[in-house]
Amino acid sequence: MTASGLKLANADSVAGKEIKNLFSSYYDYVAQRDLLAYSDYVSELAEKESSKLISNGSDEHAQVIIRNLLSHAKTEFCILSSSLKESIYSNNSVIDALTNFLLKKDTKIRIILQDQGIDSIENLRKANKFIDTCLIHTAKKLHAEDEDEQERCVIKKASEKDAEIEEHFAIMDRTGYRFCPNIKGSEAIATFSGAAVATHLREQFEILIDRAQPIPLQI
Repeated sequence: MTASGLKLANADSVAGKEIKNLFSSYYDYVAQRDLLAYSDYVSELAEKESSKLISNGSDEHAQVIIRNLLSHAKTEFCILSSSLKESIYSNNSVIDALTNFLLKKDTKIRIILQDQGIDSIENLRKANKFIDTCLIHTAKKLHAEDEDEQERCVIKKASEKDAEIEEHFAIMDRTGYRFCPNIKGSEAIATFSGAAVATHLREQFEILIDRAQPIPLQI
């Protein structure tokens, strides 16, 4: 009994578990509501090609930002990542945005992966939905004789030295970007109109991809 004479539900009791589940459902609802508001906010900034900086505090936020960057990319998308985190890049909405981007005429995507354990494109696509989608929509281009056609989808493994870089980023054309300062965290910043920073990141990307290693199609 408590001082008020009422016996509180033990956390392990049936009533206690129901109360715990109720609170859990409530917090899930609040998180989902906040994510929807965040998604609407980011989509509005993307439509306006706003230069406003957007904070990114979770993988769910990253999904929203990457999806919108892909949806508004006109010609090229560049990514530096450790391994294209599944909880971000394999999200269905991100995959849909990637598909729509690749279906546009004269678009291309270039990816540098830092994971030194990557041994072949064949195994990589089995383990990564984002990479598989890239190859599904550009498979003919990979085997094209025209060099410009081959360049439509480029996936390389970072050099051993560059595999130690802590920063990750994605670049939309030469205007928008998402920049993550630490490989171990989810925090990042993004914008849909930041040409100065996007151009700088693009210049760094060109240096990294020039010394990155091609990944064999098969072992």
